[in-house]
Order: sequence, then structure tokens, then C-alpha cells
Amino acid sequence: MKMEVSLAAVEQIIGYTFRNKKLLEEALTHTSDPKVVSYKCLKFIGNAVLGLAISNHLFLTYTFVDPGQLSFVLPMSALRNSLVSPFVMREDDCSVVLYGGSVKAPKILADIVESIAAAVYVDVDFDLKKLWVVAL
Repeated sequence: MKMEVSLAAVEQIIGYTFRNKKLLEEALTHTSDPKVVSYKCLKFIGNAVLGLAISNHLFLTYTFVDPGQLSFVLPMSALRNSLVSPFVMREDDCSVVLYGGSVKAPKILADIVESIAAAVYVDVDFDLKKLWVVAL
């Protein structure tokens, strides 16, 4: 029952209801239990799909910018920072590490953001436009 409550809370936070709740459960499952599927595979695809979504947005939005310079317009760390900023911990919390530039948050938080993005991407049948709507 506890997992269902957690899944519902995450769905409310991101504004998306999963058709396949197992995807979200996997995105939130740590690797410490070798008997269950963890977030690691989703994290891998999430990193790539977020990069593709952002690249696609930049390409379509900044048509006047030289393609070689598009990669400097919005680095991935800025997106990660904006997604994890509500969870930023206190300066004196020694359990946090500097990740992605200026936000102090556990690295696992950025990993889970990527894994949730991948879970959404898979759940929307690999539709990048639908993922972008959820990710905004």
C-alpha cells in the first residue's frame, strides 16, 4: 500500500498519470534489492531522451542560431538544476554533493529525475512531444 501512495504522489507532482504503474515503480526502485528491477536502465534512457528533447526544442526554437552553438544555449545541468531545485538541501547537510553545477542535492535525485522521464517516455509510447508536455 505504501508504494501506491508514493506512486500517486509522484504522479501528482509531475502532472501525469501512468497507464503502466510498474514503469513508475521501477523508476523509483533503488538498486539495493537485487531481486527487483531498479531505476538504472530507465536512468540510462532518460538521460538520452532528455538530451534529445532539449536538443529538439533548441533546434526548433532557435532557428537563427548556428547549429554549432546550439549545444551551448542550455546545458543539461541547467535542466537538472531546475528539476531538482525544489529538493535542494541545507548547506550544512553533509550527505549532499555538488552535482550539475550549482545545486547541492544527492546525485540519486538527478538519477531518479532521468528515470522518471524515461518511464514517462515509455508510457507515452516513445512520443517525444508528449514527454515534452509532461517535462515542462
